[in-house]
Amino acid sequence: MIELLRTLKGSRVYGTEVATSDHDYFSLFKYPVDTYLGLDFNKQINTSDDDVSMEIGRYLQLLIKGSPVQIETLFTPYKYFVAKNPILDVLFDNKSMFLTKKLKNSYTGFIHSQLSKAKNITKRLDWEQNEVERKDVLDFATILGKNGKTKRFKELMNDYYAFPEFVSDYTKVPTLTHITEKHLGLAKGDAMDVYTVYYMKDRDGGIIGPDSNDVQLRSIPKEAPFMFHMVVNLNAYSQHCKKYKDYTSWLANRNPERYQAIKDTGSIVDLKFFYHTIRLLNTTVEIFADNELVVDRRDRDAHYLLDIRNGKVSLEELNEKAEKGLLLIEELYQKSTLPEEVDYNLVDELCKKLRG
Repeated sequence: MIELLRTLKGSRVYGTEVATSDHDYFSLFKYPVDTYLGLDFNKQINTSDDDVSMEIGRYLQLLIKGSPVQIETLFTPYKYFVAKNPILDVLFDNKSMFLTKKLKNSYTGFIHSQLSKAKNITKRLDWEQNEVERKDVLDFATILGKNGKTKRFKELMNDYYAFPEFVSDYTKVPTLTHITEKHLGLAKGDAMDVYTVYYMKDRDGGIIGPDSNDVQLRSIPKEAPFMFHMVVNLNAYSQHCKKYKDYTSWLANRNPERYQAIKDTGSIVDLKFFYHTIRLLNTTVEIFADNELVVDRRDRDAHYLLDIRNGKVSLEELNEKAEKGLLLIEELYQKSTLPEEVDYNLVDELCKKLRG
């Protein structure tokens, strides 16, 4: 494997780094010609989230598609390069051919994804604030009482005898200080998710098993008294499990410094994603207004982008900028003199030269 390029990327190139910012790197490589004649070669190698290497052919394919991440590498100033093989000069000398109208959809798509990620933090903060715990099936069970009344199963179990409107016949059920789900046996009812519940005098019942994701039915003795009907909302339970898994995965993988910064600023959005949104908007406007792509934002909007990261810009202002920016991009796109797309044949020849 022959390294062609190694460069810094991300905030330290944009000029928006903070004290805790990582040093992110991107590399390009090629294989000896014989390797391309076979089937077994990697097109991308992720040493870590902060260090990605890509085969030159794969890189060129993404440039043709207008990938914002890859095209910004192409327009990164040389001073951020750690190493560059001279054979790449032909690529960098002709980089302007990758500025096409095709970038509009790829950049605006990226902008919308960043906006979505920015706002996605809200539900995470809600989970954290409410100290959400893993629920079981019975948290989604509801008892059907007389005259259309309902009661949460667990609430009823906490004080069974306080709710006579939910009891079929007290006289058939022994007076106990506490009735648990072990006193109960479940049989399938007449409708979906509806069950009939019976009293099991020898505590040989049980509605759920250990680590169960569903209720369990019992063989009900003929003499077992009927107690009530119960509805179990398994769909809501399934949604809870999915959200809880999503939340715990986020807890395990979140950036603690960035999360603390979000809490410290009192923001309801992830400001890092919002600053990327504004950066991408401004970059796209420049592409279609000036036919140029500026990656280093130090002489452009870096100060404002840092204000966003530090919570100094209101959410109302950011939303307004995003809305107006997307409209401006569409307007500039309609007037743009950029070519519609990259000349595939030129890039194909370039790929052969660089791989050779």
